[in-house]
Amino acid sequence: MLTKPGTTTHNEILEQPQAWNDVLAVLDEKRAELGAWMKAENFGQVLLVGCGSSYHAGLTAARTFHGIAGVNGIALPASEVLYAQRPPYDIRIKTLLIAVSRSGETSETVWAVEKLKRIDGRLKILAVTCKENSELQGLAHQTLVFPKLHEESVISTRSYTGSLLALQVLAAWLSANDAFLAELKKIPELTDVKKHTTEVQKAVALKPQHVTFLGNGACYGLAAASSLLVREMAGMPSDYMHLLEFRHGPQAAVLPNHMIVAFLSDTLRKAEEDMVREIAVMRGPRMVICSEADNKTKMGTEFVFELGHDLSELARPVREVTIVQLLGFYLAIQRGHNPDRPKHVQALIKLKEKIG
Repeated sequence: MLTKPGTTTHNEILEQPQAWNDVLAVLDEKRAELGAWMKAENFGQVLLVGCGSSYHAGLTAARTFHGIAGVNGIALPASEVLYAQRPPYDIRIKTLLIAVSRSGETSETVWAVEKLKRIDGRLKILAVTCKENSELQGLAHQTLVFPKLHEESVISTRSYTGSLLALQVLAAWLSANDAFLAELKKIPELTDVKKHTTEVQKAVALKPQHVTFLGNGACYGLAAASSLLVREMAGMPSDYMHLLEFRHGPQAAVLPNHMIVAFLSDTLRKAEEDMVREIAVMRGPRMVICSEADNKTKMGTEFVFELGHDLSELARPVREVTIVQLLGFYLAIQRGHNPDRPKHVQALIKLKEKIG
């Protein structure tokens, strides 16, 4: 039987809550061993390394480790580690390196871990991947493997959100923050991805030709991941930046077919809503994703997605990004692209010539 282009990706987006339950089940099984190891090591710093969406998950997770566990959280693309001449962190502080890779075979990530092992013998390494017996697993002291996160399609959807959820759980473990952990465990039951479909389709019907994603704090990582997803899935121009930085120049380039998607925080809500309203005079359509928007924003913004106050600011990212995944999917369909097999996108990047 023939299936429509994008069917696999669409199903993987909608079925993510079950994938998250699988992640939480694996973590429950590993908590006694891995949680005890993390407590005994007494880490004061976490370095998160990956490529593409794995790096973007690290950006949000770094803010979570800092905000929830009170430790230094640093996220870097693996290539930046290969460029560095010395450890890219304070070597006086006990450091945990978390290397994230869907395949566990991404060349730059593997090489970055090998390099850091050479230049800092005290470094402890945790690999987070979707594949058993990978190269990355062989380099690590501890490993979290989530085989049910691996997608049939090329684009990283559930592997991104599932890995991010796992990283946030690790932050809760490191800080013994049971309240935050309880929030994370509620995410699957609170999430109905499909209910946002109609409103997302209305946004796509405007036929934007460029999308800019904006976010502060933990949402900056979401903006980065969202921009990558739209570029890969829909093959259209997209960029991202810190939300309040947008008024410092970039807003000058907004045109009527330029869509702005803003992830609003709780911390800087008033200033962020003011910024979104400023964009209205430039005629670019705007989409807001937040816990709750004020009346002015609801009345003056084209598309508002309110998720409510069921989760705190740092616990919301996994839910928030599913709305953008739908946006990327329907943009791809509108532009005649097959989200299951996007052009010029590979599920695994393995380089022949070693660098770093």
